[in-house]
Amino acid sequence: MTFVIPKFETLLKSSGQELPGPTQAVIQISHFFQYNFLFIIGGLAGGVYLIRRFLKTEEGRKFFDYYSVKVPIFGGIILKVAVARFARTMQTLLSSGINLLDALDKCSVDALLITSQVQVENLFSVARDHGRTPRLSRVAIGVQGPVAEAAVMRYGLQPAFKPAHGHMGALVLAAAEYFASIPEGAPS
Repeated sequence: MTFVIPKFETLLKSSGQELPGPTQAVIQISHFFQYNFLFIIGGLAGGVYLIRRFLKTEEGRKFFDYYSVKVPIFGGIILKVAVARFARTMQTLLSSGINLLDALDKCSVDALLITSQVQVENLFSVARDHGRTPRLSRVAIGVQGPVAEAAVMRYGLQPAFKPAHGHMGALVLAAAEYFASIPEGAPS
């Protein structure tokens, strides 16, 4: 738009003919990009910054999660991946005979990795439905992202660790580093 079109413009204008409407429109768009390039780059950078900042809020994360499953083609894939992860985790727990609330009560859980506010809400909702309060004082809680961290802190809990990057792999690595830093025999 800013390099090729101006060359064509001089070529077309040198022929002395009246340019068709669509060609004139393309030339005007090219001029707009040439003269407002810095404003366009600044607007795009500002827009990206604002969108990223919004997505770090609770409302932004919910908005993104809701609409990411609505995207044609990819939405179905995203939903299937999320359901598959949940199903594999639940199957592992159930096939092992582990009841999460019982495991938390007996302190047989060393770490709880939280990746979303929904996980925190569901944990306390299930506990409340069973007339129990999860005992998390001896459990190292790892959180991924500010929304999950805020959800954990709303229940009066303090995360023990959080990853530098917002990926599940980074959260697992942060958990490994946290437990590696604890002296042998010391309570976690």
